[in-house]
Amino acid sequence: MPETVRVRIAPSPTGYLHLGTARTALYNWLFARHEGGTFILRIEDTDQDRNTREAVDVILESLRWLGLEWDEGPVFQSARVELYRSRAEELLRRGLARRDSLGHSDKGEAIVFDCPRRDVSFRDLVKGEITKARDDLEPHVVLLRSDGWPTYNFACVVDDIDMRITHVIRGDDHVANTWKQILLYEALGARPPEFAHLPMIHNAEGRKLSKRDGAVAVTDYRKMGYLPDAMVNYLALLGWSPGDGTEIMSREELVRRFELSRVRPSPAQFDFAKFEWMNAQYVARTPADELARLLKPFADEAGFRIGDEGWFLRLAEVERKRMKKLSEFPDHVRFLFAERVDIDPQDAGAKKVFAAPGVWALVEAAIERLAALDAASWCRERIEAELKAVAAEKAGGKMGAVGQPLRVLVTGSTASPAIDATLELLGRERALARLRDEKNRRALGG
Repeated sequence: MPETVRVRIAPSPTGYLHLGTARTALYNWLFARHEGGTFILRIEDTDQDRNTREAVDVILESLRWLGLEWDEGPVFQSARVELYRSRAEELLRRGLARRDSLGHSDKGEAIVFDCPRRDVSFRDLVKGEITKARDDLEPHVVLLRSDGWPTYNFACVVDDIDMRITHVIRGDDHVANTWKQILLYEALGARPPEFAHLPMIHNAEGRKLSKRDGAVAVTDYRKMGYLPDAMVNYLALLGWSPGDGTEIMSREELVRRFELSRVRPSPAQFDFAKFEWMNAQYVARTPADELARLLKPFADEAGFRIGDEGWFLRLAEVERKRMKKLSEFPDHVRFLFAERVDIDPQDAGAKKVFAAPGVWALVEAAIERLAALDAASWCRERIEAELKAVAAEKAGGKMGAVGQPLRVLVTGSTASPAIDATLELLGRERALARLRDEKNRRALGG
């Protein structure tokens, strides 16, 4: 292995950062960090018709959000056109390239490299030995188009030589380009880097992941409330594993354990349910103060007014283990920010709760005990104690028999945080007002 590993991620700024490109960037970053090497960001922006500054900004923002900070760059190919032209002229002088109109005499001449007629082989670090037979080689590779701008294959090779890239880690859709690039490395007097082609990411049906499967852009997942550490962890496992079944791994552990030899050559399947499960693990492990900061934009977008930061911190702590993704937060807690809740008398879940024998007697007993608490005593511990007393006296100790009807009355739903936390967060006056709300009680047969 070379003394100093140098790798690069080289996206084209024609749109968002796709999950596949994000996974490729991650593997390059992990390999560089594991080997104590250098991770370079190169923007391949020679397609003047499709590249946009907005796409560049999205790529940079996405990589930063994922925590994949680069050591060198970003280097823009559009600023290096003179370098590509000088290298093409060098091949012309050496008789290894020629000018050719390629049948379009009205458009000027391109610079073309004629491919040597021989088999081209290389050992891929993921796929093993790969050979392109001489009879399957294309006769030539265009280096510069007639407008003087380089082609992908030529600019890529010139940059990799100039940047002293030791390993090219990229998607296996680039295998078909490798033989051309090897011939160009050799023509330019350089030793080709080592290649590692990563498997495609497929959907549940075994097809290439696309927009039809849902979000494929990193920014979409950020907007939906997935956490960057969860995405890094999950993407790392799409094609690689540590070999012992470990699934939840910190960045530090991923860096320590990542080896290209453990990357599988077969396509990886993106399992959305598995990713949601993993994200939920990360949400649950996020400290309440950090989670409150992450939830604030979702609360703002929903129009929630948060006056008491301490109260919001307690809410974040309560919600920590209830969310698969942060975008679920507004729907989970909307009842806390509403003036009142209106219960649908046709709500099957609510009707089932209030069809239980003696349910209204439990509600009245709970209200009596809760009303005896003053504002200073209105806390989870005291609320829980009072409700447990009601359950012990009138429901055979079954807290659910007491808590569930109270939950429906104060939230309008059969799902909420623990009832003691729910009542505490609502506050004494609002909680008691909802428990006594005549309209909702009539809707539920009370």
